[in-house]
Amino acid sequence: MGWNFKSDIFFYDSRNKNGKITQKAYIEQILKPFVKPLLDKGRDIVLFEDRDSGHGPGKKNPVREWKDKHGLKFYFNVSNSLDLNIIENCWQEPKHYVAKYPHWNDKETRNLIKEG
Repeated sequence: MGWNFKSDIFFYDSRNKNGKITQKAYIEQILKPFVKPLLDKGRDIVLFEDRDSGHGPGKKNPVREWKDKHGLKFYFNVSNSLDLNIIENCWQEPKHYVAKYPHWNDKETRNLIKEG
């Protein structure tokens, strides 16, 4: 989501049982293929992130080093505030349907998310 900008929705493969993204996956599947090309084009990007461990909220970690190396601006918001962290509201409905209809396959679920 962004001001004066909208990207396609993209999905990552967490390979975690909890579904959270790892720092390695965040760099390899999101920052390098999607964010870096925008930075290379001179886009002024500021990431709005929650404090999920995959986003690299600590002082010294691979994600923070990647962001610093590429001049990527970011800030962490209050992860538990639904008013300040609007992305959490966006995923409530898809999570509800996936739980209600566990027979959905990955492709169908992704198509429904894109449609929504």
